[in-house]
Amino acid sequence: MSQAKVDRYKQEKKNRAKDIKKKKIKKILAICVVAILVGAAIGIPLGKKLYKYSKEQADKNRTVAITQYDSWFDSYYDGKYGEIYAGAELASSTDASSTDATTTDATTEAATDATEATEASTTEAAE
Repeated sequence: MSQAKVDRYKQEKKNRAKDIKKKKIKKILAICVVAILVGAAIGIPLGKKLYKYSKEQADKNRTVAITQYDSWFDSYYDGKYGEIYAGAELASSTDASSTDATTTDATTEAATDATEATEASTTEAAE
C-alpha cells in the first residue's frame, strides 16, 4: 500500500467512532422526519373530520336561551308570514278582559255533572 492509503486508513480508523455516531444520528433524524410526515398526512385530515363531526353533533344537541329563540322566531315569522298578516290586529295579553276568563253557570254545571258521573262509575266498579 502506498503511504497515502495507509495514512487515510489510519485517519478513518481513528474517526470511526465519530462517523458511526454521525450515521446513527442522521438515521434517527430521518426516521423522525418520516414519522412526522406520515403522522401529519394521516392526522390532519382525520383531525379535521373528527372536529367537523363533533361540531355537527354539538350543533345538533345545542340548547338556545329563550330570549335568543324569541328574537329568532320573531324574525323568522316576519320573514315567512309577515305579508299574510300585514295590517291585521292580533290579540295580546293587554287586549283580553277579565270577563273572558270567567266561566258561565252552564259550563260549571256541566263540569260538576261529569265529575259526579265519573265518581259514581268508579264506586260501582269498586263494589
